[in-house]
Amino acid sequence: MKKLMCSVVLCLMVFASATMAAANPLRELCSLDAGTEGASGKSFRIMVINDETVSEFHNTYYEGAKSAAEEIKSRYGLDLQLRFAGGTGTITNTTELSTIVEQAVAEQYDAITFPGYNRIACQNALRHASDAGVGTFLWWSYGEGFDFIDGWVVCDVETQCRKVTEYMIDYVKERGLTPKVAIMIQGDSDMTRDLHDGTKVVTDEAGVEFKVVVVSTDSARQIEAISSAYNADPSWNIWIAHTGEAGVSAATVFKEAGVVGESVFVAGIDGTSTHLANLAEGSNVCILEQNVYSAGYKCIYAAADYLLNGELTQFDKVQFTANAIIDASNYAEYKAINDIVMEALGDIR
Repeated sequence: MKKLMCSVVLCLMVFASATMAAANPLRELCSLDAGTEGASGKSFRIMVINDETVSEFHNTYYEGAKSAAEEIKSRYGLDLQLRFAGGTGTITNTTELSTIVEQAVAEQYDAITFPGYNRIACQNALRHASDAGVGTFLWWSYGEGFDFIDGWVVCDVETQCRKVTEYMIDYVKERGLTPKVAIMIQGDSDMTRDLHDGTKVVTDEAGVEFKVVVVSTDSARQIEAISSAYNADPSWNIWIAHTGEAGVSAATVFKEAGVVGESVFVAGIDGTSTHLANLAEGSNVCILEQNVYSAGYKCIYAAADYLLNGELTQFDKVQFTANAIIDASNYAEYKAINDIVMEALGDIR
C-alpha cells in the first residue's frame, strides 16, 4: 500500500509540475497558406450549432472553433465571426436543431457547423441550408450519401481503436499479465459496429481475447452493467471506454472492488475534467482523446477555405480529428485545453 501511495503522489507531482509549462498542442495545426489572396479585411459569419451550449463536451468543440477563428484572423486578416447556438441538450430533439439551422439561413449566415450524428433526422433542414448557399460543415460522423454537405470532420475510428488497444495490451503485458480486452460501447449503430470491428482486428493480431460490454449514457446504469459483467468473470483485465463517462464508471466499480491498477486496468475517453482527474489519480491508465477540440478547429479552417474560394481548395472533404493517447507524457498539454474550456464555462454559468 505504501508503494502504491508513493507512486500516486509521484504521479501527481509530475502532472502538477508539467502543467506549469503547459501549451496548447493544437496551435497552428492547419494553415491557409495558399489561396488567401484578398482575405485581409473580409468578414464572414458562421453559426456553430450543437446539442447544447453549457456542457463541457460541446464547449470543447466551440473553444476549438474559436481558437481557429482567432488564429485565422491573426495570420491572414480574415475575420470569422462565430455564434454558438445550441439546443437543450437532448440529441434526439432534432426538431429543435432543425429550427436552429433554419434560423441560420433566415439570418443569412455564411456557413454553419453541425453535429453529424443528427444528420439523418435533420437532413431536410441541412439541405435547405445548402440550397440557400450556406456552407455546411458536419463533424463526428461520416456522411455517405450527403452530397450537399460541403465538408466533414470525423473521428478516425480505425486509428482510435488501434492506438488505445495496442497501448493497453502492451501496458498489461509489461506487468507480466495476460491481456483480455473488454470494450464499453453504446448499443448497436454504425459507429459501435466500427468500434467492435476496429478493436477485433487488433486483438486478433495480438492473439488476445476480446468482448463487448454494452453500457448506456447514464452513469448509474453504466456502473450496474460494468459491475455485472465483471462479477460474472473477473479475469477480464483491460476495460476500454468508447463512450462518454464509461471510463469513470469503470474506475468507480474497480476501485470499490479494490482491483483497479492491480489486476484491472481502465482506459478512459475524451480529455474532459472528470476523465483527466481519473488519470491524475491513477484510476485510468490513459485516456483516448478523440479530440472534439480539433474537430471544432478543423471545421472552421475548412469553412474558411470554402468561404474564400467558393469550394474546398486546400482541404479534403473529409478531415480527421487529431486523436491521441493522453498519459503522463502529454497530460499537461491536454489539461491546458481543458483549462480553457472550464474558464469559458465559468463565464457562461
